[in-house]
Amino acid sequence: MNKKAVAIIAAFILGMVFSYNLGASKWRNPKKTAIAHPEGKMTAEAGFKPNQGYVPDEETAVKIAEAVWLNIYGEDIYNRLPFVAYYDGKTDNWLVYGSMPEAKPGVTFFGGVPEMTIRKADGQILWVSHGE
Repeated sequence: MNKKAVAIIAAFILGMVFSYNLGASKWRNPKKTAIAHPEGKMTAEAGFKPNQGYVPDEETAVKIAEAVWLNIYGEDIYNRLPFVAYYDGKTDNWLVYGSMPEAKPGVTFFGGVPEMTIRKADGQILWVSHGE
């Protein structure tokens, strides 16, 4: 291989490495300081942390609960629709429940509903159960 080809290949490789490092540097945070963001903050310890928490609303809480319940209890959870979530401001947790079918004369329902408690701030699942 001639010197000109080696120089071109070396320049290409250096260019790729340099451009990769430029792009990646905007995400690095070597000083471990918070980086301002309109919807949260970026820290080296925790990554991005949304101002409203990782579970900001009822819809997000229900989606998390559904995914976990489906894995644990299977398709039967869909017999307990709709799923509803209530925010408990005292504990900063979402309480998510399934619903019992509408009562009908002469019909007896057995079993309970799936239940879950999810921490709003970090999405940690604190409790999972299925009533009987």
